[in-house]
Amino acid sequence: MTTGFIIVMLLLLLATPLSEMAANVEFSSKTLETNPTAHFVFIHGAGHGAWCWYEVVTILEKAGYKATALDCLSAGTDNTSPDDVTSVQQYSKPLIDYLTTITDKVILVGHSLGGHCIALAMEVYPEKVSKSVFLSAIMQVKGSDISDPNSTLSKLYSNDSKNFSFTYVNGLQAQPTSLHIPKSSISNLYYNESPPSAATLAKLLMKAVPVQAVFSPFDLTPSRYGTVRRFYIKTGKDNAIPESSQQEFIDRSPVEKVFSIDESDHSSFLSHPRQLARYLEIIAKL
Repeated sequence: MTTGFIIVMLLLLLATPLSEMAANVEFSSKTLETNPTAHFVFIHGAGHGAWCWYEVVTILEKAGYKATALDCLSAGTDNTSPDDVTSVQQYSKPLIDYLTTITDKVILVGHSLGGHCIALAMEVYPEKVSKSVFLSAIMQVKGSDISDPNSTLSKLYSNDSKNFSFTYVNGLQAQPTSLHIPKSSISNLYYNESPPSAATLAKLLMKAVPVQAVFSPFDLTPSRYGTVRRFYIKTGKDNAIPESSQQEFIDRSPVEKVFSIDESDHSSFLSHPRQLARYLEIIAKL
C-alpha cells in the first residue's frame, strides 16, 4: 500500500469533521470571486507536508484559483532521509525547481518553517514572485538570524528545544541531523484550537525535520528578496510560535500589511481554512 493511497484514504475519512468546522467560521467560499487569476504556491511547516493544505487548496480551486502545494525535501511523500538534508537550499529544492519550470508569477505562502523556504525562493527568483505571505512563519531579516543569539529566531528555538528529540547520525560529538516532534506534543503545540481529527491526521503523517533546514544560514539581499511584496498572517492562540514572537518578526522586518486570525492555533489551514482562504484572496487583490 503506497503512502499516497494511505493519505487519500485518511483525508476521505477525516474530511467531514474538518469541513463542518470550516463551515462555521466567518468567511464563506461564496464570497470569493468567480474569475480569479492568482496562482498560490503553498509550503508547509516543520514536520508537515503538502497534505496539510488540502482544505485551503480545495476552497481556492473551487473558487477558480490555481493552487499548488509542494513537499520540501524529506517531507510529506518525499522519501529522502531528513538526516541527509544539510541546508535550507537543499530542503527547499522542490520549490526552487518548481519555480524554474513556470512562466507565470505566483503568490508564495509559507507556514512556520516554510518561511525559510519562501524567503530563499524570493532571493533566487524575485521576478517570479508577485507577493509572499508568511503564515505564523519564521521571517528573517538577513537569512543568518540564527547566528545572532538575540534574534527572534534564536530565542524561539532556544525556548522550543524542550519539545523536540534529536538524532545524531554522525555521532553524539557532532551536530544533530534531524529533530523529532513527539506525538504527545502535537495536539497542544500545533492543534490546540483544531478539531481532534486534525491532530489525529497530523500524528499519522508528520515526519522528522532536517536540523539544517532550521538552523543553517543563507543570504537575503535588499536588491532581490527585498523587492518582493510581503504580507504576514498572525495566529492569536498559537502555542508553537506565540503571537508575541510573530510580532517580533514583523517589528524587525516590517511588511506591507498584517492580518490576524485571532482564534487560530498554529495550524490555521485546518482550524480556520475558510478565513485563511479569504485573507489570501484579499492579499491577491491588493
